[in-house]
Amino acid sequence: MTKTNLSYLNAKSCEETLKRFWSEQFCVKETDKGLLVALPLLYPNAIQVVVSINEVNSANVIISDNGEVISALEGYGLDLGAKTINRDFLDEKIKAFEMERCGMELRKTIKLPLDGIDSFVW
Repeated sequence: MTKTNLSYLNAKSCEETLKRFWSEQFCVKETDKGLLVALPLLYPNAIQVVVSINEVNSANVIISDNGEVISALEGYGLDLGAKTINRDFLDEKIKAFEMERCGMELRKTIKLPLDGIDSFVW
């Protein structure tokens, strides 16, 4: 990588800017069923990614996209009906990330305590 002469363009300032952005955009709220987590990420339709984390029992929680991903895909006109290429591709990704589909919702069961790497690898 070529060094720049701009004093404000350096690794430290970039790191601080990203940390500030992530901190400002990341939010966790308690609900009656568990937690809602707003991540510093956007879907292609510019809606912020929000997942719910709901306790199943003292050892497990379910992380859910609350139906946002499949709704968005269908909103873009993808046919996710039985035996389409799009459906096969979606099913492949669901399996690869060890998720399950419940109607429009994508879910993943996670063992407690939460581990950041396992929890949000979608």
